[in-house]
Amino acid sequence: MTEFLLAIIVFMALLIFYLFRRLKLRTQRKKDNQMYDELFLIFHEIFRKIELGIGVWKRCKLVYKNDVFDEFLKTIEVDTKDFENAQEFVESWERLFEKYPKFKLLEDVLDTIKGNLDSNDVSLNWIREIDKTAFMINFTRFMLGKDLYTTVNIKNITQEFTGAQLKTAEVFSSVVTNVIPLVLENRQMREIGKAIYNNLYSAKVIDSFIIGTIDKRGEITVRFGIVGNKEISGLKVPKEEKTLLRYFIDKGKPEYFSNILKVNLTNGYKPKIIVKKDYSIYGVPISFRGDVFGAVLFEKSGENLFSPATFPVFEHLANIIAITLKLKEYYDIALKERDRYYNMSIKDTMTGAYNRAFLVEYLIKMHARIKRKPEKLCIVFIDIDDFKSMNDKYGHLFGDRVLKDFVRITQKNIRTMDFVVRYGGDEFILLLPTINSKEAEKIVSRLKKKLSSLEFPIKFSYGIVEFDPDVSVEDNLRKVDEKMYEMKNRKPR
Repeated sequence: MTEFLLAIIVFMALLIFYLFRRLKLRTQRKKDNQMYDELFLIFHEIFRKIELGIGVWKRCKLVYKNDVFDEFLKTIEVDTKDFENAQEFVESWERLFEKYPKFKLLEDVLDTIKGNLDSNDVSLNWIREIDKTAFMINFTRFMLGKDLYTTVNIKNITQEFTGAQLKTAEVFSSVVTNVIPLVLENRQMREIGKAIYNNLYSAKVIDSFIIGTIDKRGEITVRFGIVGNKEISGLKVPKEEKTLLRYFIDKGKPEYFSNILKVNLTNGYKPKIIVKKDYSIYGVPISFRGDVFGAVLFEKSGENLFSPATFPVFEHLANIIAITLKLKEYYDIALKERDRYYNMSIKDTMTGAYNRAFLVEYLIKMHARIKRKPEKLCIVFIDIDDFKSMNDKYGHLFGDRVLKDFVRITQKNIRTMDFVVRYGGDEFILLLPTINSKEAEKIVSRLKKKLSSLEFPIKFSYGIVEFDPDVSVEDNLRKVDEKMYEMKNRKPR
């Protein structure tokens, strides 16, 4: 439908220019002049019948406009005289915004036109809603002979389009394009909500926006919210507080309030006034598979600023938000499950230390990294002393407790960048990046002191090496293992 209307506009514009040019020729024959006059009047009447507004500038001077064009200018409360000279109009741009406040509703359109004034061959199209009326606007510039012509064509398309059709192409595409990647990047809901708000705000759809979800206890959380210039993301609404968000969640149906300050709700529901001023609000519950789990409030400062034509847009956007929230929820679950299974694959289930598979993968990566760019990495090989005799004397459950205590105390006494690895049985390896053997010795001494102060003291033998990138991972492990056994063999049996 849009392409068809645009085709009519362009065709009519070209035709009227053609007629203008022929009329300018001032042909000698009276019959020809009469014919052109009749054709001009016919098409002038056609434009009026189909409510197509046309303004034509030759070079910079306004040479033609019809009544429909004048009516559009009246809609935005603009005086035609300010458009008679295109050059003066461009130069007085900011002044016109002050003179005609409604003219600012087309600021983005005018900025685009201004950026294309150097072109002699351009055609641009917009759909905009002004005072609950939808207009399609076409701006065309082209050369005809040696003359540059500019046309602005206006068509009231409120009857031809629903509100959803008016905004879907622009808003939906921008929301999807900007929001879905954030979900897949596992961004926080506040960031996702802000991206949705920015898209709607830049499209001049809203100026305030709230997304709220309810949990199983009945508490509502504002996942993202901006009212006026105040952000309320993270706000908690207790179960007993019957706010507007809860009203839409409980009701399960969308509703329009032309002025929040004049709303009188029954059954104890009461709007929570964040900014005390007139706001038009369209509230939509959000659900998934029939289960209402939240609501979205679309708001605009002022009274009765939303038309029924925009309601389907809000409802479709609420559906997108519902799907986004659920997608985010399921994606978070999937990531947690992935992390859980990954941790199961690289961690020892009993002690929580990393396992041998992790050790090999880590050292292979570090070997390649240190070869490219030298850096420090210390490996400490630890063997718990007399572990077998403890198992034999106190039992395997006691032995398990010793291993768990060792890992727990060790994790508390190393840096966050360090790793504890269970190499096998009662053997452990510490991976200590960015430090040398002397600094590693201090960490081990501190650890020995902590473990010896336990109710059942834990003693161990150890070896320390600085990782050597010029030999294999296996050779590095063999070397540190030998150093540990050197210490163990020196101890009395």
